[in-house]
Amino acid sequence: MQGTPQFSTGPRAIGLLIAVSFLLALQTIVAKVAVSHAVPMLSFLTVCILTSGTVLLVFSKRPKMTSALWRYCVISGALYAFPNALGFVAVGELGAGFVALVFSFTSLVTWVISVTLGVERPTMIRIIAVLIALAGGCLIAMSKASGGDAPLGWVLIAMTFPVIIGIGNVFRTMHWPTGVAPLFLAAVMLIFGGLTVLPFAVILEGQAGIIGPWEIYMAEIAVMISAYILYFQLQRLAGPVYLSQIGGLIALFGAVIAVVFLGEALPSLILPAGVLIALGIVLFHRGGAASS
Repeated sequence: MQGTPQFSTGPRAIGLLIAVSFLLALQTIVAKVAVSHAVPMLSFLTVCILTSGTVLLVFSKRPKMTSALWRYCVISGALYAFPNALGFVAVGELGAGFVALVFSFTSLVTWVISVTLGVERPTMIRIIAVLIALAGGCLIAMSKASGGDAPLGWVLIAMTFPVIIGIGNVFRTMHWPTGVAPLFLAAVMLIFGGLTVLPFAVILEGQAGIIGPWEIYMAEIAVMISAYILYFQLQRLAGPVYLSQIGGLIALFGAVIAVVFLGEALPSLILPAGVLIALGIVLFHRGGAASS
């Protein structure tokens, strides 16, 4: 296991947190636009992340590849690819607003995994925060499923996204290769993520190329490049638990953009669910301050 960097949560971390959250929410919205143009989602994701990763790789300083670094590339790519691939497909079934809301759980799931692995010690206030926020998430899921406009199976699949992403957050920090720059790690995560999705795109959709308006692909690639340049800087600076706070902000930005620009209707129980999630996140942060 590689040494874990020293973390900082000052003003620079806050700025990165907001910027990354907005860009990742925008990524989901662009995917929704692609759905409206009947673009095959797995092919769309494959092209976008392979292109984004290649662009980042061109501008990164490439280290000597060791077996440990190859292993890191493969695992981080897979942990990135699966929730994103499912998320892109789920946007068409559940809507961009709901998919963005699901990400609000990422911070809590990451904390649970961190505690389990001994990266962070548990406190009672954070345990309560986890339970409150999970109650809010259950209300959203029940509301969406009972509305009759989304298959229950897709709702349940969407609820696994934060778990896989949380595992990825902790893995990347605990096994961060010594002396390797964030830009290179962002590039290889995207490239290996794209290679993971590629066979599924070919098998399930029968293709893996640009199908549909090329402008949508260019927009998604630009958003991805910007997001992941900052994403790995934030992870290196502030650590996995702080990084995972993007979940709540992605939910906020995504829901607002989906309602204002895409005309989506949010689930009927969104207000009480939102209050529970917000309360959970506030208590979660207070628990962090109390334990520091």
